[in-house]
Amino acid sequence: MKKVLSLVLAGLLTASLAVVAGAQAGNANIGTIPYVTDAIVVDGTMDAAYAGAMVTDVNKAFSGDLTATATAYAIHNGENLYVYAEILDADMVECDPAKQESAPWETDSFEIILDGSNTTADTLYQARVDWAGWASYYTNLGSKGGVSGYGPAAYPGVQECAAVEIDGGYAIECALNLAKFATEAGNKIGIHYQVNDMHSDGSAQTVITASGQGPWDGPNYLEATMAPVAGYISLATFTDGMVIDDDTTQDKGGSGQPIQIMEEYGCGYSSTNDVVGFEDIDFGANGADAMSVRFGYGNDNNTVTTLDVMLDDPDSAPIAKMEVGYTGAWTIAGSGYITLPVEIPAGVHSVYFKFTNDLSGSISEVHFAEAEPAPVEDVAGAPATFDAGVIAAVAAIISAAGYAVSKKR
Repeated sequence: MKKVLSLVLAGLLTASLAVVAGAQAGNANIGTIPYVTDAIVVDGTMDAAYAGAMVTDVNKAFSGDLTATATAYAIHNGENLYVYAEILDADMVECDPAKQESAPWETDSFEIILDGSNTTADTLYQARVDWAGWASYYTNLGSKGGVSGYGPAAYPGVQECAAVEIDGGYAIECALNLAKFATEAGNKIGIHYQVNDMHSDGSAQTVITASGQGPWDGPNYLEATMAPVAGYISLATFTDGMVIDDDTTQDKGGSGQPIQIMEEYGCGYSSTNDVVGFEDIDFGANGADAMSVRFGYGNDNNTVTTLDVMLDDPDSAPIAKMEVGYTGAWTIAGSGYITLPVEIPAGVHSVYFKFTNDLSGSISEVHFAEAEPAPVEDVAGAPATFDAGVIAAVAAIISAAGYAVSKKR
């Protein structure tokens, strides 16, 4: 099992969303979405990780007769919410490509609508997968408007999805990034599951939900608790994160500004030789063997931005190199996750990211996965393996206010 150390460079999207506190107070809590560390493959089949999932029956007709039902399973790994659902539908209608592009709710499909702040204000997020595997999503950002995408344009709004046919119907699976719907481990969320059931005889579409309420009836969403990541490290633990500006290579986007912390971007205005650093991180007894970086790159022209990753000294030889293409936008909301292997020894180390070309980009989160413990010898001399199952995951959040901004000399 893996332990994950998470660093957040700037305030998550929740900081920029207006909310109305307490709008869902008293709603029925349908359970706790457990935290898992097992690997999950999003392929439309149920992984072993779902064994302890929060299970929800979707069997209340909102419109029409009860012509389909579903069972949904939810887990999270601190980064994504994973939902696997089996939908029993004896009359699946072939998906119309025109409907998929313009009105995907008019296909046999399964929807997940989430209120990440549990307040039914400006944080509603909708993901949908039809039985052919076509994804669509909509995010309501309140005064900032809405963002939607269908099919290939649904990514990275929907991190991953899949659908397969099963006996009596179909199954879908989704990975939905927690920050995308403005929440994190430990929070309560509003949750709404919905089956859209089309009929081959052309009769009116049937809508089946978990609550019997409609899809945008936010005050009546069910409530679920996101299990916290155990062993949470407080904000004060990491206060030495920094950006280091090379004042000979200012932002080439026309602003000419130095790299800096920006609420909606993480690091903004980066340019060649600028550095984002995380100092004095305790990697424990086993070190780290993988790193996932949340990164925004907004050039949709087949270019890439490049970075070197250094350990302990920003001018040392890199331990990894990154090439990042278009993610959707420069902002945190339009960023994606780039995962790569690293070898970071046990103990306390600093990690630095240096931009190595003029194409810029924005780092907002860094996650490190603990390496597996080395085998140890038992008293008889035979190799034994440490039981990593007792190790809790560790997360840390660094806010923009905790950063020092300095000029490189």
